[in-house]
Amino acid sequence: MSNTDALTSLFAAFKRLQIRNYTTVASLVFLILEHLQTLESEVELVWASKLNAVNVLFFGARYLGFINIPILFLLEFELSTTPETCKVYHGSILMIMAVSTTCSDAIAYIRLCALANRSRIIQLYLYIQFIVVYLAFYATLLIDLEETIYIPSPYPDQYPCYRIRRLKELMAVPFIIVLFSMISTCIIHLFLVTHCYYDSKNPLLRVFYVDGTLTYVFMAAVTFGKVLLHVTGPDEYLALLTAPHQAIHSTLAARMLLRMRETAQEDDCAVYGEQRLTDLVFTPPDTTEEPTNPDTDVAISPRRYSTDDAA
Repeated sequence: MSNTDALTSLFAAFKRLQIRNYTTVASLVFLILEHLQTLESEVELVWASKLNAVNVLFFGARYLGFINIPILFLLEFELSTTPETCKVYHGSILMIMAVSTTCSDAIAYIRLCALANRSRIIQLYLYIQFIVVYLAFYATLLIDLEETIYIPSPYPDQYPCYRIRRLKELMAVPFIIVLFSMISTCIIHLFLVTHCYYDSKNPLLRVFYVDGTLTYVFMAAVTFGKVLLHVTGPDEYLALLTAPHQAIHSTLAARMLLRMRETAQEDDCAVYGEQRLTDLVFTPPDTTEEPTNPDTDVAISPRRYSTDDAA
């Protein structure tokens, strides 16, 4: 390679690193603005309700990004960082992102279990799939972390260290597993809504169908983009979608839950004339509408609905 080609390649790599930095900053700004926009709803619909498993998962999906993206800033902008410290930062970023993604997907799985209330087979399948998927996800993620190498940066006055990859296919495996989980749960979600509740006029089911489907589509698209960059992209783009992936997962999981609770609360006020912050479980048509036990029922949203409720 001639000196001209080497210099051109160096400038191209530097430009890709700058683009990566822009996406990181944009993701943090987006996360902050999103939080400010939905904070009032969060206080009313989550903080005011009894603490339960879904609320804990919500907080994990919602707030871990505010820890993770600043660590990514340290990795990309702290010029005195050594390659060894960069690897520690990288490991922290991936594990926090993994926990946040797990929280987001756990909410989706719980939502599906509520929809599949009358099918123990589907519920059992969802439990098994979630456990298997995330055991495989964390196992391959840890292997990936062991294989990651950081070297001194070729641009020491701009970036502290530089990541290179050994097995690029291995780096994509954890996200391929998550992508499989998203696609399979989306198919189950569409099947349950269109076949089991096709004649329901319940407004909450419209949220499940429209918002839920869009949530799966956007999450899957970002995850697929991350897989594609790991397999075919240049080294500088290995972390290009790390911050956007975190921000979009956090936003969609939070907005989906808030939208469900808001819809259920509006209908609850129309029926009872007051706000109830209990749990939701989809029940057979012959079950009467009674407030549920928040300690035993599947907790997703403010009240119990019959599948035949009117809008």
